[in-house]
Amino acid sequence: MIEEFDRLCEAAADGSPVAMLEMASLYDGEESAAWRRRWYERWNHLASVGGSAAQEAVRELKAAAPEGGARARYPVEPVVLAVVTVAVVPFVNALVTKAGEDGYSAARALVRWLFRRGREVELPEQRPPRRGEPRPDRLLIVEDPDPKLKMAIWLGVDTPDERLRALQDLDMGAVVDDAESRQAKVIQIRWDEVTRSWKANDQ
Repeated sequence: MIEEFDRLCEAAADGSPVAMLEMASLYDGEESAAWRRRWYERWNHLASVGGSAAQEAVRELKAAAPEGGARARYPVEPVVLAVVTVAVVPFVNALVTKAGEDGYSAARALVRWLFRRGREVELPEQRPPRRGEPRPDRLLIVEDPDPKLKMAIWLGVDTPDERLRALQDLDMGAVVDDAESRQAKVIQIRWDEVTRSWKANDQ
């Protein structure tokens, strides 16, 4: 899945209009606006050139949003929780790498991208927010597919820089070794507000 995200980034850099729109939806502030500007520039260029390139771009956008509007593929919904199955150790390593590459924006974009592709979990208390209420926090749970050790890490879609930075101090090898030595079956890695660090706990 992480490789697929990297391919999305490459496609956007290569000028795919759909990929550019998705990148704009994954980022915040100036970075999001920059991707939208690049999309408009690309779209205007294709329109001026015409021919097969413009027709292919139109087909891409229609396929991405068959019910109207290129942004319809990315609705804003009051989703609280999404779960995705990815090997946790490589995922954390990729997140740390991306955090170092792009001032944490790329790491957050990866989390948001995975959140949108996760299977949504309906919680009993989940309901659309009423007018004036803050939007519920969106939480991504990355579950490892290894049947021998059910390990998962819990990440907020808008994880602050401090928490992403702290992932560098999380020794995933030690977490796995400790769990295996104790024959722990279920491990959850979550942010601990008291110690301001990531903690692995048996569940």
